[in-house]
Amino acid sequence: MSRITGHSAHAKPRVKISLILHDWELQVDQLGPDSLLLKEPIAGQPAEGRLLLEVDGVQRAWSVLLPDGLSLRSRRVRIRAMPD
Repeated sequence: MSRITGHSAHAKPRVKISLILHDWELQVDQLGPDSLLLKEPIAGQPAEGRLLLEVDGVQRAWSVLLPDGLSLRSRRVRIRAMPD
């Protein structure tokens, strides 16, 4: 008899999203197609960064541009995907 393995629709996936910017790893609460929501606001100039998305141990990474930088007044950060 074979054993069936997989994911349950009732099980919560383990998800971790991080923004790597310079030597910092910033934790991300939400990720959308053109913006993200940081756990905590931080100030910073426009820059290039790297997004890391890990779901159930499977990681994906891609480069992004932060055209407006980061602001202490908002956790929302506008992003634009860059070619790798």
